[in-house]
Amino acid sequence: MSKSFICPVFFFLSGLHATLAFSQCAPGIPSAGNQGCIPQDQSNSPYYRDRTPASSAEPDAVWEDRWGAVVLDSDNGRAGTIEDQPSKSAAIATAMDLCAHNGGTRCELQFTFYNQCAAIAQGIGGGKLKWSMSPDKIDADTRALQRCGGKDACQIVYSQCSMPKRIR
Repeated sequence: MSKSFICPVFFFLSGLHATLAFSQCAPGIPSAGNQGCIPQDQSNSPYYRDRTPASSAEPDAVWEDRWGAVVLDSDNGRAGTIEDQPSKSAAIATAMDLCAHNGGTRCELQFTFYNQCAAIAQGIGGGKLKWSMSPDKIDADTRALQRCGGKDACQIVYSQCSMPKRIR
């Protein structure tokens, strides 16, 4: 009698094991390729996708232009220069005021620049000014010197940047 009792238990356990090996995941949890039936919202699930709401993402950066201006009185060599101004008109007005304050009587705008660097080179003994602009200060200096005649004949007399300012 004990032999007949052991056999049904063995078949029952074998059947239970076979049923567990081929079972489906709980409703709502994909089973294909997901042997552990890991819910989709768990990072170790093969079906996981980061579902960070778009509203929590960092907003796009907002930049504000920055202007510079160079003003020169060619009669007496007095100048006015300004950088990091919020507008072209503000840069020009401030540079003109500085030129007059420095003794200029016939101040004239030479150039404006924004969101970049500007450099002015002049011959070592004086002479005409040559300028250049570039997003990179070293590049602006190098190009101004090249336009003037090279670093053996010229020197940088002005080199500044007016880079955009992040406001958000």
